[in-house]
Amino acid sequence: MPFTKVLVLFAAALLRVSTVGCLFGVVLFSQLRGQEQAKQTPSLSQSSASSCSAGWAVLNGNRVRLGINVYGSLDYCIRSSWPKNSYNSYIYDAGLQIAGRIPSDAGFEWAGDTVSAQYSGREFHGSPVTLIYNSLVPGDLAEWPEAARIRDTDVFHPALAGRKAISDQDTWSRYWDADRLYGRAPLGIMVEQRTLAWNGPSGNQDIVYFVYTLYNITAADPAAYSGLAPAIRSEIAELGAQFKEVVAERLNVDLPFGGYRVDSLYLGFRADPDIANIGRNASSVILPFDMSLAYETDFDAPFFSFFPDINAPPFGPYPGLVGFQLLRSASDSATGEQRGITMFSNLVNSSSALPEALGAGQLWRYLSGNFSSRDGRCSVADPIRSRMCFLFQRPHDTRLYQSTGPFSLGPGESETFIVGFVFAAPLQAPVLPFVGGTLAPGIPASGEEIFNDPSLVRVLEQAAGWAGQNDDNGNGVIEANEVVTVERSLLHKA
Repeated sequence: MPFTKVLVLFAAALLRVSTVGCLFGVVLFSQLRGQEQAKQTPSLSQSSASSCSAGWAVLNGNRVRLGINVYGSLDYCIRSSWPKNSYNSYIYDAGLQIAGRIPSDAGFEWAGDTVSAQYSGREFHGSPVTLIYNSLVPGDLAEWPEAARIRDTDVFHPALAGRKAISDQDTWSRYWDADRLYGRAPLGIMVEQRTLAWNGPSGNQDIVYFVYTLYNITAADPAAYSGLAPAIRSEIAELGAQFKEVVAERLNVDLPFGGYRVDSLYLGFRADPDIANIGRNASSVILPFDMSLAYETDFDAPFFSFFPDINAPPFGPYPGLVGFQLLRSASDSATGEQRGITMFSNLVNSSSALPEALGAGQLWRYLSGNFSSRDGRCSVADPIRSRMCFLFQRPHDTRLYQSTGPFSLGPGESETFIVGFVFAAPLQAPVLPFVGGTLAPGIPASGEEIFNDPSLVRVLEQAAGWAGQNDDNGNGVIEANEVVTVERSLLHKA
């Protein structure tokens, strides 16, 4: 069946209602010229009473339950839980943040500007390019877009190429920021999102993978997209033409026909975890694993359910850990090696700490680590070297972000990133002394620092399954595959 491209040309009555924390919207979907009417399937709800957004899907193909929406974020009005048949809640909101700079020689009035898009955070710019296709819904699978088939053999095994779905639940969608302008310059990048969930092998049933592909769609010239796969080339080019039209109509800016490069790009992943008693939460980062994680600091949640196959010894009957692991990051242009996490920080809305980012300039500084005195303060002396900014040590309603970069995207180019949501119970022995008290996150150590001083492995990392390390390759840095982990732990699954 031909691919149906659904663009949101405007959103009506889109409100954030603070008293219930829900997003109520009536979104009017319009078709591109000459395209078919948008498909409607049971996987989507149009502003139903059970969802705050106009289009959503539930990820429940394994033991994790998450809600996602067409705007590019986790849908916080769909209860997340792990395991999915419990009321054990872990995440309120999560999504991407992207910021970059237009070169000073771009040849039009935005040259030298900083541009950004937030799909999670204090500002929100997401709008759908397509609805969500869910492989567990027969109607969706029957209408599966040709563009949503597996084709990137840099990411997926070549034997999987051409398949509609490869896990026990795949979802696929596209979104961008071009329809929610509010007088700002849009980023010019469209996000394609695939989620994957498997029930095996052991441990994988507690992981959901988010595969994000970023496309530079600033060019109206179809020739700019010649490097893309033939199956998607024309529809991405049409999005480029639409992008140019939207900018001309709403911002009165005539973009170059051939588009423009976006440099100094950083991809951020922001999360607002809510575990058990959310006022007693904390979050941190485990640098050798390129993973941030969140937990309840007193490990005391009487209303949580605990399960023998998850919480049996050596694990305890305590709320679990949720990790956000950067599995595919920006690459070094010279070596091709993955950069991993560029910056991690907690976010705390106070004047002295680091509040949520507002505006393209501040978001770029947060993601790149080039903080200014206007941004609040870092608790770490050298953020760029340490890859960390503000490390909050007291229990609170924790929020975090991690970023990777820099990289560049020219017109028609794309780049793929992967984040794994990993869930696991904490080990009992390191946690037991803190039950009913407070386990502070402490100061994360790098792999090089841990090689030089193994005592820098924190209680939190031990609770996550860190049981030892060996510098097998002799480079003086402890890397993830050199860490001895306890089976079924967070780090073992990672």
